[in-house]
Amino acid sequence: MASWPGEEAAQAPPLVVWMLAAGLFLVVLGALMVGFSWYDAEFRRFNRARLDALAAAPPLALTVVALGDSRLRHATRDEAEMADLGRQAGVGDLRFLRIVYNAGAFGDFVPLLDRILEVRPDVVLIQLDFLFRARAWDRNFRLYLRNLMWSVTRGTPVFDDPWATQFDRPCRRDGQPDLFTDSRHFERFKIGVAQGFSLDPDAPAYARVMAFAEAARARGIRVAFVHLRSSSQLEALIHEGRDLRPDLLAKVAGDSRGADFWRFPAESAGDRDYCDFIHLTDEASRAFSRWLVRRLASS
Repeated sequence: MASWPGEEAAQAPPLVVWMLAAGLFLVVLGALMVGFSWYDAEFRRFNRARLDALAAAPPLALTVVALGDSRLRHATRDEAEMADLGRQAGVGDLRFLRIVYNAGAFGDFVPLLDRILEVRPDVVLIQLDFLFRARAWDRNFRLYLRNLMWSVTRGTPVFDDPWATQFDRPCRRDGQPDLFTDSRHFERFKIGVAQGFSLDPDAPAYARVMAFAEAARARGIRVAFVHLRSSSQLEALIHEGRDLRPDLLAKVAGDSRGADFWRFPAESAGDRDYCDFIHLTDEASRAFSRWLVRRLASS
């Protein structure tokens, strides 16, 4: 079919349009990458300041730094209550500094490790599954983009509140639907798990954690890996049963590089003690904290 003279030229966008589009894309991509580089900056600044305050504080009988994700925040009490539990367990003065990175992996804490070694706490606790977490390379960037879109559409801050990350307790079962019988909720949770982490016995994190444990031991710091449980449904999904996979447990138990291995008893928390498959309720967290403080007192 014949075309009018000049019609083909009008249909093809001129080179300058392509150049402008490419330039705009690069500007947007650059802005996203700069924002992403700042994504963890507040986490590092906030917790480095907390470590500096710990270093400046008068020495106590037992100083503990605990590294974990949101499960650790919900499983343990805040510093004043942990100190009170310590007194009940016979530890006259317990200072418990918990550092949390939501949906974290050991690599998220690497910028803080040298400062932790300089502070020289008596004990460093590390969430056990950090040894084996292999995170999809793009997961943090996708979380950043999701938070960015959420903030744009709802007018909320892009970056997490560092105080809330360390101390907030939004996990409640009272007044909520029973999530354990809501199959739709569990399906959404499964998708999130599948997009997040895998557990790999040969994950690079294992060597990094063990290297840190050896460096800590050389400075007189004890390291303990703490086993945090989840609901039976979630553990069946992730761990192929009501526990961390046997090969992973055996690898940690058989390693002789100076780190302790503390396993929270399975009978100490049932499904009703979790408010969303993974986080302990307030009452259950007190039970976990009492168990943990007793382990610290007897170590």
